[in-house]
Amino acid sequence: DGDSPSSAVCRCGSEASTAAPSGSDMSSEDSERAATSRGIAAPEASERRGGPLAAQGAKAGAEAAAVELARRFRALDSRILLAKAATCMLSNAAASPASYVWAEVSEQRAVTCKEFLKPRDLLQWLVNEDALGAVKCPVLSLVCSLALTRGMSAVRGDMDGPGAPLVGVFGHCSQELTNLCIAGRAVSNVFDGEVSFGEGNDCITLRGISAPSEVGFLSALEPLGLCEVGR
Repeated sequence: DGDSPSSAVCRCGSEASTAAPSGSDMSSEDSERAATSRGIAAPEASERRGGPLAAQGAKAGAEAAAVELARRFRALDSRILLAKAATCMLSNAAASPASYVWAEVSEQRAVTCKEFLKPRDLLQWLVNEDALGAVKCPVLSLVCSLALTRGMSAVRGDMDGPGAPLVGVFGHCSQELTNLCIAGRAVSNVFDGEVSFGEGNDCITLRGISAPSEVGFLSALEPLGLCEVGR
């Protein structure tokens, strides 16, 4: 009747405290029950009840977030999404002064190149022409576009050895190509910066990631201690 919620809570709490027995007359169980009646769980009870409930709440929150993310993903136009991803990769790989090359591979020896001066022009063309959906070899087209946008000499210079392949055994993506896609540089390793071994003419320098990228890299070998992914 006109009381604010906070004042009502305070009044209920004071009434509960006056009705409860004094601390000297209460057992540990009575103390826990009295604390619970005032909305203040005893530490042991809070841990017993809150631990599993908190974990369940966190799991439910993560599942809800995943469902919402999937819903948003399905609502997107796949052509626009792929075009934006390709444009982002080419933008990261572009040298200075920047130009963006799209190499459309239709057959084994048939490649048609288009050059753009601005990323938004490339993005608009990829969407309008449905370049990733209409071409016969979209993945190979992206790989060639990355190599030409970066520049073949720059790609070879990124690698620990200029003869390293972009496509490895069984047609798998090499580490150099993976790094070119996510970091814009075809370096051969995943640690931060450069690592040098030896001295003088015998010094060998291994190149890693020079700057953080928007997309990270996970390796099943890292937990085994066989490699270290940079930060």
